[in-house]
Amino acid sequence: MKKLLLGLFLISALPVNAASFNNGDFSSGGTSWNDASDTGSVTFSAGQAILETGTGVSGFSAVMVQGDDGFFNFPNPISLASDAKWLSFSAKIDDLGADNTESSSIFTDALNVYLYDALDFNLDLLFLTIDSDSYSLGFISYMLDVSSLQGRDIALSFELVDENNERNSSVTIDNVAFSAAVPAPSVLVLLLVGLPFLGRNYKKSKA
Repeated sequence: MKKLLLGLFLISALPVNAASFNNGDFSSGGTSWNDASDTGSVTFSAGQAILETGTGVSGFSAVMVQGDDGFFNFPNPISLASDAKWLSFSAKIDDLGADNTESSSIFTDALNVYLYDALDFNLDLLFLTIDSDSYSLGFISYMLDVSSLQGRDIALSFELVDENNERNSSVTIDNVAFSAAVPAPSVLVLLLVGLPFLGRNYKKSKA
């Protein structure tokens, strides 16, 4: 991606407010979401989405995307409302145990959250990376600033990376929503600043 990692805010999820965005609580299973996984899997249970890594190593082990088919064709993009300012969701990452096909690495399995712009890849954004440092924390609610993409056609992608670290991981996701609401002053704010990320990510290397 060519933009900086944006602000990360800890807050409870808010209602959907973006045209063509559906099923953020997964009450209808995987309706409107595409599975673009490589070695891993995406399943839906009890109103939640579950991404799991598989055998071996893959940068695109489990990928769940809405608004695109996994190959940047954008057949049914999310039309982000002109007043949409926040993307919010809840997620937790868990250790699934050893993977004997992998070896030791300084890197850990991680969930990347991307927004891809349908018309201009220069506006693609890597918002957040959740890694094994969060294994013991349970569900955390995240709120991310999406104001730079207001009024645009986009795709939202959750991408679980399976590193060569001798472990498998799962990520459970719930309450995905876009909103125009402003965070309350009492909310704890955690601001992260990262380096630019170059190039597009999921599945392009396989297209």
